[in-house]
Amino acid sequence: MLTRIEQAPLILLDHPRLGEETRRRGVRKWSVRNTPFILLYVDRPERVEIRRVVHAASDWKPRT
Repeated sequence: MLTRIEQAPLILLDHPRLGEETRRRGVRKWSVRNTPFILLYVDRPERVEIRRVVHAASDWKPRT
């Protein structure tokens, strides 16, 4: 499972807009295939910053 999580961001390097936008400005989410985890990330020029790795069932959504 750890390998899947570590490799999940590789596709985002070439396609950073694949992830769905969240309510938090600039933060996107990407589901890690075959795991219950989500990557929360920010697309920056020349890089993708992974902000958090969270379990999909956790209360990770920002409050309004």
